[in-house]
Amino acid sequence: MIVIISLAMLAVRNSLGVLNVALIYLVLVFGVALTFGPGPASASAIISFILFDFFFIPPYHTFSITQTDHVLALFVYLGVAIVTGQLLSRIRLRTGGA
Repeated sequence: MIVIISLAMLAVRNSLGVLNVALIYLVLVFGVALTFGPGPASASAIISFILFDFFFIPPYHTFSITQTDHVLALFVYLGVAIVTGQLLSRIRLRTGGA
């Protein structure tokens, strides 16, 4: 699912901002957390973090980052995605969604 979403966003990369990409990936991580649990949620957060950097942070197709605000955006995204993914997974388990 992450690959499909990434390909769709690549088609419109020039009209998406860094914040929009982060939010789309975050919603995807939420869905994975609610559907599959904490392990897959953490994995999807890390995979989307890597794809986010490689495809949506200039210079594209590298893991180098030239702007400080992009470094901050990436690591804030990763932290929020992992923490909220874990929290949503716990909520799912407590409400009987296991």
